[in-house]
Amino acid sequence: MKCKLNRYLVLLLALAILVLPFQNARAQEAFDYEFQSKSALLMDPVSGEVLFEYKSDEQMPIASVTKVMTLVLVMEAIDRGEIALDEVLTISKNAAGMGGSQVLLDEGGQYTVSDLIKSIIVASGNDASVAMAERVAGSEAAFVDRMNARAQELGMEGTLFKNCTGLPAEGHHSTAHDVAIMSRELIKHEVYFQYSTIWLDYLQHANNRETMLSNTNKLLQTYDGADGIKTGSTQEAGFCLSATAKRGDVRLIGVILGAPSSKVRFQEASDLLNFGFNTFQLQSVIQPNQVYGQSNVINGKEFTVNAVTQEGYSLLMSKNAPRQVQTQVNLQQEVNAPVEQGQPLGELIVTEGDLELTRIPLIAESAVAKAEYADHLNKILGRWFHQE
Repeated sequence: MKCKLNRYLVLLLALAILVLPFQNARAQEAFDYEFQSKSALLMDPVSGEVLFEYKSDEQMPIASVTKVMTLVLVMEAIDRGEIALDEVLTISKNAAGMGGSQVLLDEGGQYTVSDLIKSIIVASGNDASVAMAERVAGSEAAFVDRMNARAQELGMEGTLFKNCTGLPAEGHHSTAHDVAIMSRELIKHEVYFQYSTIWLDYLQHANNRETMLSNTNKLLQTYDGADGIKTGSTQEAGFCLSATAKRGDVRLIGVILGAPSSKVRFQEASDLLNFGFNTFQLQSVIQPNQVYGQSNVINGKEFTVNAVTQEGYSLLMSKNAPRQVQTQVNLQQEVNAPVEQGQPLGELIVTEGDLELTRIPLIAESAVAKAEYADHLNKILGRWFHQE
């Protein structure tokens, strides 16, 4: 009897071990696919949730996909007002001498920040990347320190940058998961999309010289909805790609690292994105202006004010398995008059199991003026008559 019981315990333990990984991967669906690439990942950029992954935490070189973080820091510097798109920069000898993919900047030549950003995004210019790094941080070395610091802030635990270009360097590596994280951060900047869909353009130099800029992301021409992000390839890294596409209300990020050829890189990225668009759909979870309780108004013309959601919230869900989402209301029980329309009253916490998905502000649906003497008298009489 004891032996039989032990067998049952072993069986239950084995089943638990098998089940646990599936419980942790809430949104992930089975994707029966034979990857030739070394690593792959599919992400919902709105929530940051991983929808599918294949060896996504393996560290490896990522070539020019490195420039995603370079662009993140440039875009953030623009947001802070530290640099402007129409600012003119003078190119250093160091920047002009960069090898690999380049747009042939003239040493001492002058170019706008806008032209340099375009050269990075469209043509993967190493010289343009170093020029921008020097402008933002004073030197490429100081800029790389900022890249690594930002990577840590974003939780990119498998990443270490040694330069801002992705040129081969010992110890320079990242992961598919980390590439998706920084790609998600980049596409939060709308100005990025002003350049990312340019297919062919020209960079003007002095003396009427020009460099043709041809976009390295071939998905722009072959995949419906594709509008970014970055390619990269070296002998060491193989062929890499972080891609994003949007169809309707759904945007996805797909990462392919270490593909054996450029053709495989783009094909596997397309198949990965197709899986995402075919499997997941956006579903509204919280409506904007939805009432989630009331706060009592002290000394107000009205006794209470409705607390409504400031914004809505939608969640990417599997078409085959709806997700179980819960809400928790944190609301001020009392608020002093006067109350302004839109005044913060609390928050709505949206969770799924033990995971917190988002917090949505709860605000006053309408204004409530401070009560005068006559208002207080009317309230008292109204209560008295109501009791009668």
